[in-house]
Amino acid sequence: MELGDAVKYLDYVGDLFYGVHHDFSGNPHWQKKTAFVAFLYGSASLEQLKKKKIAVLGTGEHSLWCTELLGRHGIEISAYCDNDPQMVGKLFFGKQVVSPFDLFETDTYHLIAAPDQEHFEPIADQFAHCGVKDYSFFFHADTIIDFKDEEIRTVVMAALNCLINNEYSAQIHKNAPMGITLRLLPGLEWWSQELYWLRDDLKAFGQGPKVLDIGPGFGFVSLIIKLMRPQSNIHWLSLAVEDSTRPSFIDPATKRYPITQKFGMIEDPEYRIDEQYDCIIMTEVFEHFGAAPDVTLKKIASMLGPNGRIYLSTPNWENENLYRSWREIPPFSGDRETYYKANKSRIDWMDLNLKHTYFYTEKELYELSALCGLEMERFVINDCNNFNCVLKRAKP
Repeated sequence: MELGDAVKYLDYVGDLFYGVHHDFSGNPHWQKKTAFVAFLYGSASLEQLKKKKIAVLGTGEHSLWCTELLGRHGIEISAYCDNDPQMVGKLFFGKQVVSPFDLFETDTYHLIAAPDQEHFEPIADQFAHCGVKDYSFFFHADTIIDFKDEEIRTVVMAALNCLINNEYSAQIHKNAPMGITLRLLPGLEWWSQELYWLRDDLKAFGQGPKVLDIGPGFGFVSLIIKLMRPQSNIHWLSLAVEDSTRPSFIDPATKRYPITQKFGMIEDPEYRIDEQYDCIIMTEVFEHFGAAPDVTLKKIASMLGPNGRIYLSTPNWENENLYRSWREIPPFSGDRETYYKANKSRIDWMDLNLKHTYFYTEKELYELSALCGLEMERFVINDCNNFNCVLKRAKP
């Protein structure tokens, strides 16, 4: 939601209710247990709202939830307004509903819009047209992440707040409701178990671990690791061509959390990184590899330190493979341009977006790991029906 250059705040407000989603097509693994988690996104933090006079835009069920959850934080609603003329003049929570235009003409209130998701953009347009700058949106997302776990919630929310205030992903910010929040939360679910494993494993390092994030995307995983262990030495391997405009900090908005960027095609046999790492991150990357995955995985395994681990997540919920078997995936084409042309996705929403090449079965992941000198240390199918696993060097 467009808030200009002002600092944007995202706060966890509370859990609304819980649900279980079943796959009725016959997949026995898929039973997604979620919480419907409520957030506020806007120009003021939850703590700042406690000192403001609040008006809620909307009189539907989202406004009911908003009133209830904010009340738990000691925030009282002073007024309600609604764009529906038939609601104006009626009572809602004992207060007479007014037109939002009555409130646009005064700076008395911080407006909190609590609409259905399809009304996010129209209300943002209304606020922008009427010059409203002090506002928030109340919304919810269903997630398998336990936001009641304070340790996890703290780092996830800190990472999200960092990323929504970074402008290097302007295209995504412009076109995504709530900044990139509703894009990042589903992605977090795909590697949910990795999040808990990393929390526990990172504590075992006396000094900050050396981490390589292959295909870091927005840098969400790297940032969470940095927040968990501030002394971590983070390296990114980006598939994009080296560009001085790309960030040298995970948080370019405030120049915090420096990173070391590397640029190259990990699948190119000629490209090598002559370093060793404690943690190598590959979340939602492996299925994009479009050249001999065994050759690539062997190279990645060679970059592990003595006690290093690879944290890998990949889907278990698609079958539209480009090849009958991973063994049919051809070797690297010999130059970047040919490879990219053959593997570029039709969907162009980031600098570089490679299509899904192959979806591995559980048996194939074990097979590939062993072939590449790796041992599957941990393996789960999470509640989002994704493979989450940890690999280490196999014993000689």
